[in-house]
Amino acid sequence: MAPDHLQRTRRHVLQRGLALAGAGLLAGCGAPLFGSPRTRTFRVGILSLGTPASTTAQRAAFRGGLRDLGYVDGQDIVLEPRFAEGRSERYPDLAAELVQLEVATIVANEPNAVLAAQQASALSAVD
Repeated sequence: MAPDHLQRTRRHVLQRGLALAGAGLLAGCGAPLFGSPRTRTFRVGILSLGTPASTTAQRAAFRGGLRDLGYVDGQDIVLEPRFAEGRSERYPDLAAELVQLEVATIVANEPNAVLAAQQASALSAVD
């Protein structure tokens, strides 16, 4: 069993991250929920204010939550994390990079990151 702090982090990340990504991720990748065979791998962008080192536990919790739903990182889903490293002004460029990768959804739990993802997605739709 995971340590208590990891379980709390997993629960928190799932509540916020999957709530934000839920419609895009589960609509686009819903096969495991219905027992159908998976036919493709989906890319999931993660837009974070932190650094790779500072978000290790959150990413582990997110992977664990996906695993609990039947998704395997590297098989059904490929996570594409991008880190602003404490500089929120980097969000627009990082979000644009994720949109260029044609991710199925972008997971973000900070308002400026969500806004940057929305704007990058909207700009991509116009192109």
